[in-house]
This record gives sequence, C-alpha cells and structure tokens, in this order.
Amino acid sequence: MALPTQGTAGPGSHLAFCASQHAAVDRFHASGLEAGGKDNGRPGVRADYSPTYCAAFLKDPDGNNIEAVCLK
Repeated sequence: MALPTQGTAGPGSHLAFCASQHAAVDRFHASGLEAGGKDNGRPGVRADYSPTYCAAFLKDPDGNNIEAVCLK
C-alpha cells in the first residue's frame, strides 16, 4: 500500500525568525540567496500585515518557506 504523499512533494513548512532590525532582514535575504535559496518575497514592509511588519522570504532547497521578520 502506498503512502498518500509517496511520489509527491508537500507544500513544505513555514519557519520565521525574529530579526532585531530591518538591516538584519536585508542581510538574511542576501545571504540566503548567496547560499542557494530562492527568492519568495524581497525585503520590505508588509503594510497589509502591519505598518511595522518588515519581512523577507526565501524557499530553501526542500521547498520550505523561510522568513525573517522585524516588527519595529
């Protein structure tokens, strides 16, 4: 009997890291791209989340969505 996910990729996980400042969000994104991550949202304020929500998103090689967020 085959497992329900056998042979297919799942949606991956979403992991968020808290950054102390906007510059750290920028560095996370740049370093992640250099390390082979794929852009999934450039650094910037996400006003639709909150006026102080600054974030960047990357997809890792396994398809997980990795985020750095600063709430200041």
